[in-house]
Amino acid sequence: MQKQLDNMQSDIKEMKDALLGNQYGQKGLVHRIERVECYQQKDRKHKWMIAGGAAVIGFIVKFWDKIVH
Repeated sequence: MQKQLDNMQSDIKEMKDALLGNQYGQKGLVHRIERVECYQQKDRKHKWMIAGGAAVIGFIVKFWDKIVH
């Protein structure tokens, strides 16, 4: 019975280390997911900025002769 409890305790510690990381610098799953989500937010923002810039440039090119005169 005690051996089973020790095995369960060891397994739970391994799962905790996998999720949260450990004191030896290993990053856990939670940290890795946060990094991926942060990257996705920045990437989405950059794509919208590029799309907006392209729309403005397209507008300027289309109406260039009306803007100049």
